[in-house]
Amino acid sequence: MQNDAGEYVDLYAPRRCFATNRLLDCKDHASVQITVSTTGLKQFEGKKNALNNNLTMIISGFVRTKGNSDAALNKFLKSKGILSFC
Repeated sequence: MQNDAGEYVDLYAPRRCFATNRLLDCKDHASVQITVSTTGLKQFEGKKNALNNNLTMIISGFVRTKGNSDAALNKFLKSKGILSFC
């Protein structure tokens, strides 16, 4: 939640799974967050902001249990233009 000045005031910001778009609760201990650095990639070299040099993907424990996390990771990287095959 943001106040009138635009600052975040909540201590907990819920995360969403990339594959299923579900909200992850704090009890989902099987979920993972993967951050891919894009500093060496040519299409991201022009960006000066350090926050734009990382791509973050969150996979829920449900997707990992079903064994679909590898396919979700490939889909994420393909949509960002990092993965050329698939």
